[in-house]
Amino acid sequence: MPLASTAVVMPVFNEDVSRVFEGLRVVFRSVQETKKLEHFDFFIFGHRHLPIDVKLADNSRYINLGEWIKYDSYAVFNGENVELKYYKE
Repeated sequence: MPLASTAVVMPVFNEDVSRVFEGLRVVFRSVQETKKLEHFDFFIFGHRHLPIDVKLADNSRYINLGEWIKYDSYAVFNGENVELKYYKE
């Protein structure tokens, strides 16, 4: 039976950027070692204040939601994909 896709959520707040990315690398390598990386589609982080969507591998992305005051950014998950969006009046 195939495994379901999994979203890895790691919220952060007011932390050193290099420490956060090292944590991401550790999680990514750990999952990679299980030989099941294809089942982990998204890595999502919050509270970094910059909206970012970066492809890490064929089936995984780093998504940072940004914030609501300066960028008016948010994410929408439709059950299959996550899309970074910006509120416009």
